[in-house]
Amino acid sequence: MMRWRLSVAALSAFALIGQARAAGLSVTPILLEGSSGATASLTVRNGSNVPVNVEAKVMVMEQDGGRERLVPASRVVVSPPVAQLKPRQDYVFRAVRLGHDPVSAEEAYRVVVTELPNPVAGTGVNVALAHAVPLFFEPRNAKPAALSWHASVSRGRVTLTATNEGGRRARISNVKLSDGRSTIDFERGSLGYVLADATMSWVRPAKSLGAGPLRLTAESDGGPIDVRIDPDR
Repeated sequence: MMRWRLSVAALSAFALIGQARAAGLSVTPILLEGSSGATASLTVRNGSNVPVNVEAKVMVMEQDGGRERLVPASRVVVSPPVAQLKPRQDYVFRAVRLGHDPVSAEEAYRVVVTELPNPVAGTGVNVALAHAVPLFFEPRNAKPAALSWHASVSRGRVTLTATNEGGRRARISNVKLSDGRSTIDFERGSLGYVLADATMSWVRPAKSLGAGPLRLTAESDGGPIDVRIDPDR
């Protein structure tokens, strides 16, 4: 029996495996947004020459203590939860927020689409491939993201922390931290989200960083970031 734990790191690994396959599942769009009572549609394509069984479910994105985790959602459901896709078939899954009460604060989810394993007799192959698509329900007139930054350097490592005091998530990418002589690339691509009213932290080796203030540069969906940080040491 296949057993696996759902985590952000695991989902990233599964997504990479899926991208590496010559033919497999593809999912569009890569970001879903909605309002209360709205339905968000996700198209899944089976690019292979054989039928595949697909499971879809919704997980709540939570950020606490600088870390992100996914827990099962009860407020948002996806229909259908399981489907079989024929070769080269496009299939639409729909995520629905239950109830009609207005969204009072931004709600963050991931729609996890998993290609269920189809083990071949005698091969021992039994792998689940997953895509995790962000889904956000936003209130009207939500305040934009408002990020503040903190860094601490200790025992050859630097911890970078972002706190979002705004009402909307911020997507961060291409994060660099420099002391004027050396630069640490936290991530050349997307570092992920900092949710509304939440804090995220990232740790990297920092033996090359000297004493003194640091300069943080990054990109966000709210524009470029360029701030000076006086780190704790």
